[in-house]
Amino acid sequence: MVHATPNAPTSPGEQRKSRRLSAVISDAARKHRDARNSPQPWFVLKLTVAISAAIIAYTAYVYIGRLCIPMIKRKSSSLGSRTMGIVFLVVFVVLGMMMIWAYIKDSSTRSIPPSSSSLTSPSPLSSQPTRTRHLSRGSSTLHSQPPSTLPSTENSARTGSYANSRLPQSEKPREDSQRPQRDQETPAQGREPPSLPSLREENRYCRRCAIIKPPRTHHCRACGTCVLKYDHHCPWIGQCVGAQNQKFFFVFVVWAMFFCLWTFSTLVGLNARAASHTDTTTDPEHIVVIVLSGLFAVFTSAMFMSHIVLISTNQTTVEHVAVRAMKDRENETLNNMHSFWGCLEKRRTRQTWDAEWGRIGHEGNMWWLGDVRAHWEQVFGPRTWTWLLPIGSSKDLGLEYPRNPRFDVDGRWMPRKEWPAELQVMRS
Repeated sequence: MVHATPNAPTSPGEQRKSRRLSAVISDAARKHRDARNSPQPWFVLKLTVAISAAIIAYTAYVYIGRLCIPMIKRKSSSLGSRTMGIVFLVVFVVLGMMMIWAYIKDSSTRSIPPSSSSLTSPSPLSSQPTRTRHLSRGSSTLHSQPPSTLPSTENSARTGSYANSRLPQSEKPREDSQRPQRDQETPAQGREPPSLPSLREENRYCRRCAIIKPPRTHHCRACGTCVLKYDHHCPWIGQCVGAQNQKFFFVFVVWAMFFCLWTFSTLVGLNARAASHTDTTTDPEHIVVIVLSGLFAVFTSAMFMSHIVLISTNQTTVEHVAVRAMKDRENETLNNMHSFWGCLEKRRTRQTWDAEWGRIGHEGNMWWLGDVRAHWEQVFGPRTWTWLLPIGSSKDLGLEYPRNPRFDVDGRWMPRKEWPAELQVMRS
């Protein structure tokens, strides 16, 4: 005897109701996916730009109109002499103009792949042949096969580039079977770099933009496009920081830091001196600007120091997060291998791993060139005197980068014994 499932609809009315409910759930799930994949509205992206402009305008009004002008006019309520007012006004205007100039260059320069907005090809993982656009230095070539079958490139293998030529036999990627299966070891008892071949084309395909991304490119959900050498999405400029505006972002941070520090220090110093010598009350608008400039001085100083480290090691924020995650996993492994107080044992183990693999974030950074100046010139160009000026355009097109030879052609970190012979010697 066959028994009906208790939860299954038995009557035609219940079946129609169940189908309608399923349709509503499917429609809601589709709308949720579309909302997550769609870019933010232009108004939302640029809202913080308007807020930034308002803060700058208000700061200029208070500093010039309520601090410098009274000193220049020698009013009784002024906090300094005419000479001081003129000097403070000139410095404030120069710093402010440099900051605004860099801000405009930063917020108006985009780092998107060429012609990526016109690509609407389907995913190459479908059963039908697809037409995937493969970009190279502003030109494009259409391929009617999945990325897994596209020809590898000699230039890409050597430098992590975005070119279109065939790879010689000596440079062909090794099969996964030739790599040690470290991911299957449980628990981990050594350093285990990621085994994902990140430079292979099938691992660089963007489903949303339907392009094979250049190395170091990531899709920004807020902007709705892929960004070359993606660093992070910055709401204060209303777009992403990438290859072609990284220089202008850093220049903006530098001048904004100087602007905020100057505004904060002079307002605090003059008001503190006046309060200690006279009975005058402090202008409340001075206090508001002191708070704003102090907060932004801390924020921009932190950004300045963090990007000094990132540029010096040739990393983006995304890549630095991945390095940080690997260090955290390694610390967890060391904690499992040694006792809590076994600091010397942990240090010796890490030194052993460094001898086998190199240092995480240096030799273990796919884009590390071993020369700090080369890293800076990659972003700012060879002329040092232009590094802090928001002029020209970035020389970094974001399509190709020299690959660290300690990584194989697929983008996997190799142990020291597999490095080129001239790099295997450990430095003291």
